Amino acid sequence: MDLLHELFLKYPYSPEKLNTLVCGDKYAAVMLSNGNIGVCSTLRHTIPNDIKVLENPNFSLYPHRVIVNAWINAFANYDIMPTGHGDIFNAINFSELKHVVMIGYFGSLSKRITDIGVNLTTFDFNEREKPVAPMHQQEAALWDADAIILTATSLSNNTFNHIISISPETTPIFLLGPSTPLAETLLNIPKINGLFGVRFEPFDHETITIIANGGGTKDYMKRIRKIFLSK
Repeated sequence: MDLLHELFLKYPYSPEKLNTLVCGDKYAAVMLSNGNIGVCSTLRHTIPNDIKVLENPNFSLYPHRVIVNAWINAFANYDIMPTGHGDIFNAINFSELKHVVMIGYFGSLSKRITDIGVNLTTFDFNEREKPVAPMHQQEAALWDADAIILTATSLSNNTFNHIISISPETTPIFLLGPSTPLAETLLNIPKINGLFGVRFEPFDHETITIIANGGGTKDYMKRIRKIFLSK
């Protein structure tokens, strides 16, 4: 099952609903005609700024998946009543955990977790980022974890299903990052315990400009509201 495809069926493309599509070096962003904004990380890949992708996306192509992910987020992240607002570190009591696995490197969160004495193992396709463990150790680490923090870019790069399949049944998985769709379709997956994403103020043209000019999370961080959906 391709969750992006399933969510796109729920939020199909309608040209009258699209205001703006921009694709920068670090993010793609969609602004709807009602001002809602959704974003998705490009993982530094070149994403064509092509509205026609939304007319007939090819889900086997990574650039298409990024644009579709941003489109979905512009709907899903405004379509629900969040469980709460704020950072994952404040929502989850990490001090009760012994070993956390992070898939996708979140630098500041990594430091906060290790600063309270929790053992953290991190994996990322960019193994030049430190501290990052070798990818061949990933499955063994997952089975030793009390909790798993999974980057939402696993949806766009099509690694989500694999990670879910090799994770223990009883280990909670938290999907994290601005690319996260806050969709109950995801929360209905038994292993997923929380979705941690973002909302932008409607018609935030400043964020659109930042992303179009190559800006990333740190550049628009002060303009977002962190929200989450949990079981």
